[in-house]
Amino acid sequence: MAETISFRRRSLPHWYVADRTYFVTFRLRHSLPGHVVREMRDELEAFAQSTHDGAQWNEFRRRQFVKMDRALDGAKSGPRYLADARIARLVIAGFRWLTDRHGWDVKAATVMSNHVHCLLRNLKGENHLLAKHLGVLKGFTAREANKILGRDGSFWLDENFDHWCRNPEKIESARRYIHDNPVKAGLVSRPEDWPWRI
Repeated sequence: MAETISFRRRSLPHWYVADRTYFVTFRLRHSLPGHVVREMRDELEAFAQSTHDGAQWNEFRRRQFVKMDRALDGAKSGPRYLADARIARLVIAGFRWLTDRHGWDVKAATVMSNHVHCLLRNLKGENHLLAKHLGVLKGFTAREANKILGRDGSFWLDENFDHWCRNPEKIESARRYIHDNPVKAGLVSRPEDWPWRI
């Protein structure tokens, strides 16, 4: 049984568990069309009004994630700042900083044009600091990216979509999903051809 460190809810639930690997997606602010955001929020509110067990919540979150990721991959509008190689490189360097400075083992990461997927585990047992450490990475990359782009204002959406992997099969499934994302989005024919991945 996994040891729960903390559980909190903002717009999304965040369940931090000791000694687990996390699949995380974070995205640019305003990267999803408003109608998709409203639809997902309405679905969440309706679902949360009745009692559900953990398996039902997991399935609901999986469906919401798939809807979000498809909308991001197929976005025809909205910011696509991460398509700039200088900014994609900055995000990849941020993951290396997470490893060197905070002990996160980044098992996989892919930087898309408007969102980022990553699979990581804290080797120091500090999974409860996931949101804090990703917040520092996002703050730094936002400031540097805004300098590169000659803009100011919000860059990333504050909240991350995070999910802990319950077993090795889930970890491997998440790793494949992350590496296959550029292929599924029609950007390359093989995962290894995508330059912005770990």
